[in-house]
Amino acid sequence: MNALHGAVRAEWTKLWTTRTVWWALITATLLMAAGAAQYAIYAKGGDLSRDLFEANGLVGPGTIAVMGASLAQFALIALATLVMTGEHSSGLIRTTLTWVPSRGRVLLAKGAVVGATILVAGILLGLLGAGLAIPLLGDRGDVQGGQITSHALAIGVYLALIGVLSIGLSAALRGPVASLVSIFVVLVVIPPILTTPDNKVLNHLAAALPGTAGDHYLRGSSDPYPPAIGLLIVAAWAVAALLAGWWVMRRKDA
Repeated sequence: MNALHGAVRAEWTKLWTTRTVWWALITATLLMAAGAAQYAIYAKGGDLSRDLFEANGLVGPGTIAVMGASLAQFALIALATLVMTGEHSSGLIRTTLTWVPSRGRVLLAKGAVVGATILVAGILLGLLGAGLAIPLLGDRGDVQGGQITSHALAIGVYLALIGVLSIGLSAALRGPVASLVSIFVVLVVIPPILTTPDNKVLNHLAAALPGTAGDHYLRGSSDPYPPAIGLLIVAAWAVAALLAGWWVMRRKDA
């Protein structure tokens, strides 16, 4: 436990002494602000999908924040990816493994640090998105403090898990381009390709992907499964990615 604690402290120091984390957080903030403002304006004009409106014809600011998070997440994914691949590119991974020989401990430490950072950032981004949406929604907004808080917490949890997934996948692929492209394809590209009205098998496959499952969780949708199942699916992907990264790191030289 002491060894893991030391590894976490080392990763925390490395993360917060680089410019990458600041640029990623600033970019995520700008993307959330721009996305939330745009979607709130669309909602005000009635131009969003009717599925996003509540039974009373209003839209919750938390729902707008969730939509903004779909844009902001890529800045945080880039952060998580660069935390891992940057060490391989620079050769720093050799120093890291010299001080912490256990590959599993290194991955757990990186996942804990990045996950905690993104969790807090995600919650704050969710509150920011909802806060910006309130005045822009006007009489179209259904302002409930509890709902805003729950959405912000959900955004933080989802983004933290996606960050951990990115750490694991980046450890397995090692290259920043391959890692970013792979994550983008899994989250954004494949789900709509598989989603077809006449093929239940493909629809089930799409529903099992982390992007789709995360969307169900964030929106509180019960079709085709409850939100809690969506969260478990994303968590399972994150654990599987870490295991894949650990397996590759054990088999290949740094």
